[in-house]
Amino acid sequence: MSGKQAAQVSVEPTEIDRPSSSQVFNDVITHTNSSIIDLYAVGGEDNTWVSLKEKEVPFLHWLRLHGPQGEVIRVNTLFDGGAMVGAMCSSVFKKVKHCLHGQTRPSGQLLCMANSVVIQSQAVWKGMLELNGVHADGEFEVFDSGRGWTFLFGKPLL
Repeated sequence: MSGKQAAQVSVEPTEIDRPSSSQVFNDVITHTNSSIIDLYAVGGEDNTWVSLKEKEVPFLHWLRLHGPQGEVIRVNTLFDGGAMVGAMCSSVFKKVKHCLHGQTRPSGQLLCMANSVVIQSQAVWKGMLELNGVHADGEFEVFDSGRGWTFLFGKPLL
């Protein structure tokens, strides 16, 4: 790295704090005119239940996010082919956002949770991802997972 050492930040899934009920309430959106993405989907008309038929099983694996100044953030990631977005929990993002400076922007994306609650994404990140030495550009939304996961690697990233 030409004499410059990269900062490394590791985030374990046990570090997520459960949001208070007022935080959850403030994130709920009631707009009906906006484009809303379902967070999870198993299949469409032609491939209903594909994930289950193919016995696709979500799993955890380490993912590295590369910051603009050579920072490396390691996140224990849930890989799930049923997830329709890539996403980082906002509680984790708060801990690492200083390493991702310049790669995030506000997001107006609305996400429909499994319980039909619609939540607005707080931000979107775009940058370099690394998985087992393979580098690729990627993008993910930031919102509160309610202790469900630290990072969700879904269909767009897969």
